[in-house]
Amino acid sequence: MNKIKGLYNLYTEVDSSNIDPFNFIAPNGPWIGGSFALWHYIDNPTWQYNDIDYFVRTDDQAKELLKYFTSISIDKNEIFKNVFKFTCDDKIVQVNANPYADVRLRLQHADLSNTKIAHNGKQFIVDKMFLDSINKNQFMFTGNTFDIDRTNKRIDLYKDRGFSFNDKYLH
Repeated sequence: MNKIKGLYNLYTEVDSSNIDPFNFIAPNGPWIGGSFALWHYIDNPTWQYNDIDYFVRTDDQAKELLKYFTSISIDKNEIFKNVFKFTCDDKIVQVNANPYADVRLRLQHADLSNTKIAHNGKQFIVDKMFLDSINKNQFMFTGNTFDIDRTNKRIDLYKDRGFSFNDKYLH
Protein backbone atom coordinates (compact mmCIF):
# COMPACT_ATOMS: atom_id res chain seq x y z
CA MET A 1 0.00 0.00 0.00
CA ASN A 2 2.85 2.44 0.73
CA LYS A 3 4.17 2.00 -2.82
CA ILE A 4 0.83 3.13 -4.25
CA LYS A 5 0.62 6.07 -1.84
CA GLY A 6 4.18 7.00 -2.79
CA LEU A 7 3.21 6.93 -6.45
CA TYR A 8 0.30 9.30 -5.85
CA ASN A 9 2.60 11.69 -4.00
CA LEU A 10 4.62 12.12 -7.21
CA TYR A 11 1.67 13.72 -9.00
CA THR A 12 -0.21 16.99 -8.89
CA GLU A 13 -3.70 17.62 -10.22
CA VAL A 14 -4.46 20.88 -12.02
CA ASP A 15 -8.09 21.80 -12.71
CA SER A 16 -8.97 22.30 -16.36
CA SER A 17 -11.83 22.11 -18.80
CA ASN A 18 -12.14 18.98 -20.93
CA ILE A 19 -9.60 18.85 -23.78
CA ASP A 20 -10.97 15.76 -25.58
CA PRO A 21 -12.32 16.59 -29.05
CA PHE A 22 -14.12 13.21 -29.11
CA ASN A 23 -15.57 13.47 -25.55
CA PHE A 24 -14.41 10.08 -24.26
CA ILE A 25 -12.20 10.97 -21.29
CA ALA A 26 -13.39 10.82 -17.70
CA PRO A 27 -11.84 10.59 -14.23
CA ASN A 28 -12.15 6.78 -14.26
CA GLY A 29 -10.82 6.52 -17.81
CA PRO A 30 -10.22 6.65 -20.59
CA TRP A 31 -7.61 9.40 -20.38
CA ILE A 32 -5.53 11.45 -22.82
CA GLY A 33 -1.78 11.78 -22.33
CA GLY A 34 1.37 12.83 -24.14
CA SER A 35 1.88 15.71 -26.55
CA PHE A 36 -1.82 16.55 -26.94
CA ALA A 37 -2.20 17.02 -23.18
CA LEU A 38 1.11 18.92 -23.05
CA TRP A 39 0.00 21.20 -25.89
CA HIS A 40 -3.16 22.11 -23.96
CA TYR A 41 -1.26 22.56 -20.70
CA ILE A 42 1.19 25.10 -22.14
CA ASP A 43 -0.05 28.66 -22.61
CA ASN A 44 0.06 29.49 -26.34
CA PRO A 45 2.51 26.85 -27.58
CA THR A 46 4.38 27.71 -30.77
CA TRP A 47 4.34 24.10 -31.99
CA GLN A 48 1.57 21.68 -32.98
CA TYR A 49 0.93 18.27 -31.40
CA ASN A 50 1.15 15.32 -33.78
CA ASP A 51 -1.41 12.91 -32.29
CA ILE A 52 -3.92 12.24 -29.54
CA ASP A 53 -2.97 9.38 -27.18
CA TYR A 54 -5.72 7.58 -25.27
CA PHE A 55 -5.09 5.25 -22.31
CA VAL A 56 -7.77 3.02 -20.81
CA ARG A 57 -8.65 1.63 -17.40
CA THR A 58 -10.79 -1.30 -18.61
CA ASP A 59 -11.14 -3.69 -21.52
CA ASP A 60 -14.62 -2.28 -22.15
CA GLN A 61 -13.17 1.23 -22.54
CA ALA A 62 -10.62 -0.15 -24.98
CA LYS A 63 -13.34 -1.92 -27.00
CA GLU A 64 -15.44 1.26 -27.13
CA LEU A 65 -12.53 3.41 -28.35
CA LEU A 66 -11.34 0.81 -30.86
CA LYS A 67 -14.85 0.35 -32.27
CA TYR A 68 -15.40 4.10 -32.59
CA PHE A 69 -12.05 4.96 -34.16
CA THR A 70 -12.22 1.97 -36.50
CA SER A 71 -15.59 3.25 -37.72
CA ILE A 72 -14.33 6.77 -38.53
CA SER A 73 -10.76 5.92 -39.52
CA ILE A 74 -9.34 5.86 -43.01
CA ASP A 75 -6.34 3.88 -41.76
CA LYS A 76 -5.62 1.62 -38.75
CA ASN A 77 -2.35 -0.06 -37.69
CA GLU A 78 -1.23 -1.93 -34.60
CA ILE A 79 2.05 -0.14 -33.94
CA PHE A 80 2.95 -1.96 -30.72
CA LYS A 81 1.34 -4.79 -28.80
CA ASN A 82 -2.25 -3.62 -28.20
CA VAL A 83 -1.46 -0.03 -29.23
CA PHE A 84 -3.36 1.09 -32.31
CA LYS A 85 -2.87 4.11 -34.54
CA PHE A 86 -5.79 5.58 -36.50
CA THR A 87 -5.93 8.26 -39.16
CA CYS A 88 -9.21 10.12 -38.74
CA ASP A 89 -9.65 12.99 -41.22
CA ASP A 90 -7.12 15.57 -39.99
CA LYS A 91 -6.20 13.84 -36.72
CA ILE A 92 -3.93 10.96 -35.78
CA VAL A 93 -5.25 9.02 -32.79
CA GLN A 94 -3.49 6.31 -30.80
CA VAL A 95 -5.32 3.98 -28.46
CA ASN A 96 -3.30 2.07 -25.89
CA ALA A 97 -5.70 -0.82 -25.26
CA ASN A 98 -3.62 -2.19 -22.37
CA PRO A 99 -5.66 -1.39 -19.23
CA TYR A 100 -4.13 0.56 -16.33
CA ALA A 101 -5.82 0.72 -12.93
CA ASP A 102 -4.84 4.40 -12.78
CA VAL A 103 -3.38 6.74 -15.39
CA ARG A 104 -0.43 7.44 -13.06
CA LEU A 105 0.67 3.84 -13.56
CA ARG A 106 0.88 4.51 -17.31
CA LEU A 107 2.73 7.80 -16.83
CA GLN A 108 5.39 6.00 -14.79
CA HIS A 109 6.51 4.37 -18.07
CA ALA A 110 6.93 7.63 -20.02
CA ASP A 111 10.31 7.96 -21.68
CA LEU A 112 10.49 11.77 -21.54
CA SER A 113 9.68 14.02 -18.60
CA ASN A 114 7.53 16.40 -20.63
CA THR A 115 5.16 13.57 -21.57
CA LYS A 116 4.44 12.61 -17.96
CA ILE A 117 1.10 14.38 -18.25
CA ALA A 118 -2.47 13.19 -18.74
CA HIS A 119 -5.97 14.62 -18.65
CA ASN A 120 -9.07 13.01 -17.15
CA GLY A 121 -11.72 15.37 -18.48
CA LYS A 122 -11.56 17.61 -15.41
CA GLN A 123 -7.89 17.85 -14.51
CA PHE A 124 -4.38 17.52 -15.78
CA ILE A 125 -2.44 14.89 -13.85
CA VAL A 126 1.23 15.87 -13.90
CA ASP A 127 4.33 14.25 -12.47
CA LYS A 128 6.64 16.38 -10.33
CA MET A 129 9.46 15.61 -12.81
CA PHE A 130 7.20 17.09 -15.50
CA LEU A 131 6.62 20.25 -13.47
CA ASP A 132 10.31 20.68 -12.67
CA SER A 133 11.33 20.46 -16.30
CA ILE A 134 8.40 22.15 -18.06
CA ASN A 135 8.68 25.27 -15.91
CA LYS A 136 12.21 25.67 -17.30
CA ASN A 137 11.11 24.78 -20.87
CA GLN A 138 13.26 21.67 -20.56
CA PHE A 139 12.77 17.95 -20.76
CA MET A 140 14.86 14.92 -19.90
CA PHE A 141 15.05 11.21 -20.56
CA THR A 142 13.42 9.36 -17.65
CA GLY A 143 15.41 6.17 -18.04
CA ASN A 144 12.35 4.30 -19.36
CA THR A 145 12.11 3.12 -22.94
CA PHE A 146 11.08 0.06 -24.89
CA ASP A 147 12.66 1.37 -28.10
CA ILE A 148 15.71 3.66 -27.79
CA ASP A 149 15.60 4.58 -31.49
CA ARG A 150 12.02 5.82 -31.09
CA THR A 151 12.99 7.71 -27.92
CA ASN A 152 15.91 9.38 -29.71
CA LYS A 153 13.54 10.53 -32.49
CA ARG A 154 11.19 11.90 -29.84
CA ILE A 155 14.08 13.77 -28.20
CA ASP A 156 14.82 15.42 -31.55
CA LEU A 157 11.12 16.21 -32.03
CA TYR A 158 10.88 18.04 -28.71
CA LYS A 159 14.14 19.89 -29.36
CA ASP A 160 12.63 21.04 -32.67
CA ARG A 161 9.59 22.22 -30.69
CA GLY A 162 11.84 24.55 -28.70
CA PHE A 163 12.43 22.56 -25.52
CA SER A 164 15.96 22.27 -24.13
CA PHE A 165 17.14 18.73 -23.56
CA ASN A 166 18.66 18.18 -20.12
CA ASP A 167 20.71 14.98 -20.21
CA LYS A 168 21.68 14.93 -16.53
CA TYR A 169 19.57 11.80 -15.97
CA LEU A 170 21.13 9.85 -18.84
CA HIS A 171 23.95 8.45 -16.71
